[in-house]
Amino acid sequence: MNKKLVCLVVPLSMWFLGCTNDYDEFSFQPGSTDGGADSSKGGSGGATGGSGGATGGSGGATGGSGGATGGSGGETGGSGGATGGSGGATGGSGGAAGCGGTQKLCGSTCVDLDDPQTGCADPNSCDPCVIPNATAACELGQCAIGTCNTGFEDCDHDTATGCDAELAVSTDHCGACARACSDAHVVTPVCEKGLCMSTCETGYGNCEQPATGDDDGCETNLKDSTDHCGGCNNACPSNAAQHFVCRDSRCACDSNEDCSIGGATGTCYLSNPSDYRYGRCRCGNNDCRPGEVCHTVNSQSRCSCNGGQGCSTSQTCCQTPAGCFYLNWDRNNCGACGHVCPTGQNCIDGSCH
Repeated sequence: MNKKLVCLVVPLSMWFLGCTNDYDEFSFQPGSTDGGADSSKGGSGGATGGSGGATGGSGGATGGSGGATGGSGGETGGSGGATGGSGGATGGSGGAAGCGGTQKLCGSTCVDLDDPQTGCADPNSCDPCVIPNATAACELGQCAIGTCNTGFEDCDHDTATGCDAELAVSTDHCGACARACSDAHVVTPVCEKGLCMSTCETGYGNCEQPATGDDDGCETNLKDSTDHCGGCNNACPSNAAQHFVCRDSRCACDSNEDCSIGGATGTCYLSNPSDYRYGRCRCGNNDCRPGEVCHTVNSQSRCSCNGGQGCSTSQTCCQTPAGCFYLNWDRNNCGACGHVCPTGQNCIDGSCH
């Protein structure tokens, strides 16, 4: 069979060499005008994240708005058609999730790394910082103590325990960090309003109660202190005419002059230390109660408590608090003037129980 092959030379601008077979009528044609337009759009869409027609281009636009991560999504979109558009949308979502270097993602929101309400810079938590007895803050990316609540202090310097000490009542940090209530002659350490007000062993008083510096516990021997005789602040009479002493927790005379006030005549019984009257005043024929002195009433020397009437039998004349009290059962003057029984205890036979 005779065949004729005709070859045409096509200008280079047409890109291809076209040949036509007279008998088989086949050809290798350059792309049509419409196809070239699509190819042109596809290449443009790939660059921005969407090729393969209008749908691919739309996908790329969405992907491009997402930033660096979104751009990657756009490239997926550029792979073609409807699938490419879907890829672009996914890439856009990824770009919105990115946060700056001073932020982290909590849910769908970027939050600052120095915000204690979202856990500072902790990458594993967005829960608020919780600091006991304090307002939280961020320090070096970690939850930290910002400000202690009123009355509290951070005495152990441990963020986990927060402001651990309540200074008004803590016996280890009474009034200030590391200011512990002393145990000297103390039965029960007590801190009230930032002062150590511990209960004491019998015969001792917590009279000083310093507000600053080291606590001194129950520092006063109430049996022989003329300023705190039997109880804190129960000072024995002391002036130009009187110089009472504290003997066995009770104010006692040690000379006749102590008993004679305002021209009255009195004597101090000092004959027998084992006698219950030892250290008491005697006015005329009357033995005075402990703490009483002699005053002149209607030209006669009479026993007087703090310038007033004398005390009844079994009572003691106290200077602080002033008056006559039954020391055997008065819980505010139990066993001695001014000796108060702890809360919940009563005075029985001069002792707190």
